[in-house]
Amino acid sequence: MTSEAPTPIPSRETLAGDRLCMRCLHPLVGRAIERDPQTGLLFVRCGECATASALFEYPTAAPWINRLKAVAASILTVLTLAVFAAIAGVTGGASAIIGEYLTDQTATALMRLHESTQVGSVDESIVGFNPWFPADQEYLASPLGAAALKSAPFSFEVVLAYIMTVGLASVIVTPFALVVGIAFSRHAPSRRAFLSVVPVLVGTVLAFMVSLLNSAAAASKIGMQTWLDFATVHYTGKFVVAAALWMLVYVSMVAMVAPSCAALLARVVLPARDRRLVAWLWEWRGKPVPKN
Repeated sequence: MTSEAPTPIPSRETLAGDRLCMRCLHPLVGRAIERDPQTGLLFVRCGECATASALFEYPTAAPWINRLKAVAASILTVLTLAVFAAIAGVTGGASAIIGEYLTDQTATALMRLHESTQVGSVDESIVGFNPWFPADQEYLASPLGAAALKSAPFSFEVVLAYIMTVGLASVIVTPFALVVGIAFSRHAPSRRAFLSVVPVLVGTVLAFMVSLLNSAAAASKIGMQTWLDFATVHYTGKFVVAAALWMLVYVSMVAMVAPSCAALLARVVLPARDRRLVAWLWEWRGKPVPKN
């Protein structure tokens, strides 16, 4: 007498296409496919609101999802190019403005050093220092003047002005650097850093060219040269480069950590079941979407 082997019970099929719940728009992918015993229609039940959605009467969302993906990709490309232009403009403009502002501060520092060597100098509280005053060229050509030209850029006022101005510029450029870093999440951190500094280099070159023109104009003056003219010739280009170097380092660092920061924010704000809405924050970096 032989016994027949039990017929295996087929496993329940699950939905593999891209569909959304008609009531709450929750993704239905992975939900079990069921059959209504009375009508025989196939349906899936939403795991969020328990709404039943018929498979044959409810059209697939895949074409619309693909269209939305194409539109999103196009928008992201245009946005990235716009952000590149914004970074070049912000960093280049900031470097040029910082260079001019620090040059003015250094010219004032030169005047202070000059006044400290004079007998019976004018009280600053009464007259004040004006970088447009004619410069003492004999003093600047002397050993004391040469020492003053070297020490003036490192005076407390100039260093404090540099810290404040580059800090403000960093705050302004931060959102643009974050957008670039997130847009290039598919790339390695080193490649993201390289791509992010390209617009900074473009802005730096433009700002440095402007500083060279200003320096050439100040050096070519015939007759009386002011303290600001001497400061422009000696310092403006260097200040522009110093500001640009900080912007290069800062923008590249922000772009490197931007995807991780965005993913951390999404993990904190969104519950585990809704993280699929921004799953690309992890998938683009080859990491699984966190479940907890």
